[in-house]
Amino acid sequence: MTGELAGRWLVMGHGSVGSVLVRRLHAVGVEPHVFDPEPRVAIQVGEHVGSLGSGMTPYDYVISCVSPAASLEVPLQTAPVVDSGTILLDWNSVTPSVKQEIASRSPASVVDVALLDTLDEDSQGPSLATSGEAAGAATAVLVSLGFHVDVVGDTCGDAARLKLARSLFMKTLEALVVEFEASIATLPGRDVVRASIERNTGETFGAFARLLLRTDQLHAARRFVELESAVQVYQEAGRPVHLAGSAIDVLRAAADAWARPDAPAPGSDLDDLAMFLGEHLHAHR
Repeated sequence: MTGELAGRWLVMGHGSVGSVLVRRLHAVGVEPHVFDPEPRVAIQVGEHVGSLGSGMTPYDYVISCVSPAASLEVPLQTAPVVDSGTILLDWNSVTPSVKQEIASRSPASVVDVALLDTLDEDSQGPSLATSGEAAGAATAVLVSLGFHVDVVGDTCGDAARLKLARSLFMKTLEALVVEFEASIATLPGRDVVRASIERNTGETFGAFARLLLRTDQLHAARRFVELESAVQVYQEAGRPVHLAGSAIDVLRAAADAWARPDAPAPGSDLDDLAMFLGEHLHAHR
């Protein structure tokens, strides 16, 4: 364990993000406590704790990576086990105003953490934006866990706003890829079209487009909600984001399709995923 990571750790939420962070902590010699009454991913490392109560030694670090709807509950849940010396790393994908509310409710020093890369397949050196008064102090900790970190402001919400800006582009791009693949799924010669696009955009983009299709099956339900938040925040700021607004409908339709009982299993052949979307993407319209 490096000096930056020494201390007591608590991870709130054990889903797609929480489970990766627990594994990263375990890999560098930290055995965190994990609090999640209904973990979405089975807990295999770390110590699962059933309650958080007064009398427990305060944690040095708390990671909050729960569902957006539960994010405001974390300050109350963790109040008995944190103090002014605790750094609470809030990873939740919520709006800047919610981040500010979380910071105001917790006695801990709250750091707004915005994930700007995928954690799928435990990618190396994912990029984070952080903000808050303790963001600088948290940088060494996050770097020790294998992340690239940019401190982007002193206020919780500054990092969240950048994440929403990224979502406007990335999730709209995902909607384009998903709808395109559904539209050409049965087109004779579709591989010729794909090859032409890849020659113009490069192999890196071609591989990324395939990744977007595959991960859409796993994350479409979460991503259309995140895009809704991004569109709302930027519309309220007077910024036109009409294309992103339309992309919400595509990602929502994809989430509905993937929820069908006859959906292909995760990890299926990409052509099978495209064929399924071709049949069901806009079936409700």
